[in-house]
Amino acid sequence: MRKYQGNFICGITALGIGIAYGLSIPHQVSDFSEGYNISGRTLPYILTLVMIACGLALTVISLVQRHRFSKMYEGAPTPPNPVSWGGHFRVILYVLLVILYTLGLCHVGFIVSTFIATIFAMLLSGAKNHIITIALSAASALLLYAFFTLLMDVYFPGGILF
Repeated sequence: MRKYQGNFICGITALGIGIAYGLSIPHQVSDFSEGYNISGRTLPYILTLVMIACGLALTVISLVQRHRFSKMYEGAPTPPNPVSWGGHFRVILYVLLVILYTLGLCHVGFIVSTFIATIFAMLLSGAKNHIITIALSAASALLLYAFFTLLMDVYFPGGILF
């Protein structure tokens, strides 16, 4: 039962963040367009819709599964919480990583912050081969920078390094 509660909370959280993100776009991102009907707001709006859709889907699925579970096991004792302290600690580390990544974007720069954050995210996810982790992190940071800067014409805040 607690598994469905966690999914419900994550779904509601993603839904709330998506709505807040969508409401902040007109105040944060320029709507300048060079005549292509695509502006700097296009990608953020797409990401907003995806986040809201995923949050809504997770919320609805958790409610449906909770309802099915409660009908199947009426009167049965509630199972223990399947998430250990290690799982909770990993979530705390992910949140800390996101906070540090955000600060790094402003002070260090996109490429270096993305490279370092990707390495730590992969290590938290259980990556074992450090050479592949570093190579994928470097490639993803450079490809994301090229995609946003060259293709989408979205520029990141400058930092000390890049």
